[in-house]
Amino acid sequence: MVNSKTIEHFKDRLKGFREEKFGWTQAELADRARLSVVTISKLEQGKNLPTFEVLVGLCEALSISPNELIGWKPQGSAPGASLMSERLAVLLKRLPQSHSQALVEFAEKLAKGS
Repeated sequence: MVNSKTIEHFKDRLKGFREEKFGWTQAELADRARLSVVTISKLEQGKNLPTFEVLVGLCEALSISPNELIGWKPQGSAPGASLMSERLAVLLKRLPQSHSQALVEFAEKLAKGS
């Protein structure tokens, strides 16, 4: 059973990604996710939870993973690590591929201590 805190978190994240990342209306997200505006509205109000198909459609439209949308955090991860990973993923998606690849290579070198 999903608790009310999880529902609140999901609906806030969905609306946040829609508005802050893309500046889309509910109708624009619905069109891109091949869903109805009523479905988007009910999800953002916390009245409904997404089915698997709806979750996939939302993630494809928003170009994010289900973990990013739902806000799952791996067990044993450092506090804030998931949020930092999400922020970096969003930033990397905004960069040209050559720049994002260079940053990944730089991060790998830093992690190795070279």
